[in-house]
Amino acid sequence: MVYLPLLLLFVMSAYANNCSQVLEPLGLKNTGAQAAHGSHSLTLNMIQYFFNPDATKDNGIPTVNLNRSEKNDLNENAQYITLENSFYNPAFFALDNILSNMDHEEYGIMNANTLDRLAHDLHMIHIWEGAALYYQELLAFPPNPDICSCFLSTYLDDIKAHLEFIAKEIRIPNEIAAKYNKKESSKEPAAHYGGIVYYAGWVYLGEYAGVISPQQLEAADVGRSGGKINQEQKLDLYSSNIVDEKTWDNWKELMKEPEDNSMMENMNKNLALYLYCKL
Repeated sequence: MVYLPLLLLFVMSAYANNCSQVLEPLGLKNTGAQAAHGSHSLTLNMIQYFFNPDATKDNGIPTVNLNRSEKNDLNENAQYITLENSFYNPAFFALDNILSNMDHEEYGIMNANTLDRLAHDLHMIHIWEGAALYYQELLAFPPNPDICSCFLSTYLDDIKAHLEFIAKEIRIPNEIAAKYNKKESSKEPAAHYGGIVYYAGWVYLGEYAGVISPQQLEAADVGRSGGKINQEQKLDLYSSNIVDEKTWDNWKELMKEPEDNSMMENMNKNLALYLYCKL
């Protein structure tokens, strides 16, 4: 019995090493953040539309609870949204869902206006469209079962941790922004979640847009300009709303893809495999 913990440790270590070998050929990067970002606002409606029409309410895909009047940050399963006389098309469904809740002060991304929320949801639909193509490839050419078992055992906890942080960015962004940016002003920052991920030598905003540390701010590059991101540019996405052409242009600038499309491709592959293995 004395040696049992050591034996278990050895077995777990060997399994972890084996999983590293199994997953390495996939070339996935930043999986916890990418899978969480791609799935955080999924509804069962969109899962059925883009990925699995037979998915049920017990789908096992945790998502951020957009009803901020409720205590739970995450839903255990992607929720089915019932809207009266709604649309099947994803873009119109997003529009209907947002406008149907626009008078609900504690629903949706805190501090974001209607245009911000619509831009975010259309951005997510763009991700789901891309991930759906990889998902269909997985259905046509199913991977070795070891891939799913290794993917889930390796990344589920990390995905959950990133989802919990996204939930805080959506539900209590002022507290998160104050913590990370250490504002000298006593006025609470009116921050909101931006809903993008940038990394790898382009614009890096932590794992998610909306909150970055002073160190990350100093190190970040700004798209085509190649210069350092400044305080005004840092605030464009997460502490100002889309209210006119200038703020919309700022949003588009930060939403640009790297020229090699590496960010979106990696996002799509991570999300597709995550959903395939879970569903």
